[in-house]
Amino acid sequence: MQVFKITLLPRNPLMDAIKGFALIGIVMINAMTHFNFSTSPEQGLLFSSQMDQRVMYWTTQLIGGKAYAIFALTFGWSTYIQYARSRSMPKTFVPYLLRRMCILALASLLFSLLFKEDLLYLYTLAAIPLLLLTNWPTKALLALALVLMLQIPLLCRLAIAFLYPSLEAVNTTGQDLEATMNLIYAKGSLGDVLGFNFWQGRSLVWTSLLNTGKYMQLLGFLILGVYLGKCRYFDRIETHQTLIYKLLFASIVMVLVLHSISAWVVALLWNEKQQELLSTLLLSYRDFAHILLTISALVLVYIKTKTFKAWGMLADYGRFSLSHYLSHIFVGIVFFFGFGFGMYRYMGANLSLAYALVCIAMQMGLGVYWSRYIYYGPIEYVWRALSYYSFAVPFLKVPKESSMKYKDDKIALLEMQIALLKERVGAVEER
Repeated sequence: MQVFKITLLPRNPLMDAIKGFALIGIVMINAMTHFNFSTSPEQGLLFSSQMDQRVMYWTTQLIGGKAYAIFALTFGWSTYIQYARSRSMPKTFVPYLLRRMCILALASLLFSLLFKEDLLYLYTLAAIPLLLLTNWPTKALLALALVLMLQIPLLCRLAIAFLYPSLEAVNTTGQDLEATMNLIYAKGSLGDVLGFNFWQGRSLVWTSLLNTGKYMQLLGFLILGVYLGKCRYFDRIETHQTLIYKLLFASIVMVLVLHSISAWVVALLWNEKQQELLSTLLLSYRDFAHILLTISALVLVYIKTKTFKAWGMLADYGRFSLSHYLSHIFVGIVFFFGFGFGMYRYMGANLSLAYALVCIAMQMGLGVYWSRYIYYGPIEYVWRALSYYSFAVPFLKVPKESSMKYKDDKIALLEMQIALLKERVGAVEER
């Protein structure tokens, strides 16, 4: 059996913390939407429907559509870092990296049968051709990312809507399909859910990604992550504080201006299709500005307070992000869906938010515990082992205390053996 030697390469605690921050947003928005199971509770507990609606509105405004994009940025960054490290390793590492991506893509594709909104397989499928862009100049990568953020397909659709205002677009919102989805998620069995998500659920997801332009935004953030990894931006953040402050100020101005324009668009006497497309386009730009604002603020706070213990906990949470991400989906769907405990009947946005916070607290506690005793999270370990074609990859760490005690005991035993040998040699000499 092949034995692997673990070489723990230095990790970037800031990127782990940003990944952990994005994961917190994902857990919160998934729980509050009952994992995209958009029905009101049959019997609300503790909180009124109006309060639930207000909490849902503000959470969606602050988190919706942004957490997954930040996660995509960190995914692109880590993909480039792994590729950059592979150039100083044996040639077998590049096929290993491709195997690693293919295994994750296949596993996440199968997992999306349980949760149709899982976008991890899209990240991994995009990351494989993304490796071809790693040798591009940094300016070209940044330009490509910004072009994708411009949402050119949406701009073309908007131009057509103004040039031909009488042209009726085909309704692709899938409202009837969403009604069927809600009925299956509420009353169907696990087999019914898997069967619906296999094709109909996937078509709903792709229709939404195409109509809202989110596929362009996610690709843009993946490439932006590669750009940040290639220019080593997060390795020397202290030297970029002036630029970060400028980005923070610019993003605040962008958010305020775009929010004002969005409110103005609603009041214009345009037809419904024109208003819808323009609102979608402005929302995409506003989400981009929100994400820049969030990341800039996080980096600046980290620079000032990076010795705080909370950053270590957040970094541990992000370090085991795959295990935390998949486990919260599995537990949450069993908790909310009809084939499980069916808690969608009783829990509105407020109680679902409380559930998410409890889930996050438990996972963060596990992350701190895991970082002491294991090299990888459980899912990360299985992923790595399958990539190496062997489960001989070490999983448990040897505690330092035990290791030192073992060394001390071994030294003491050797000293005893040496003393006994000296006694025997002395006895032989006397004879």
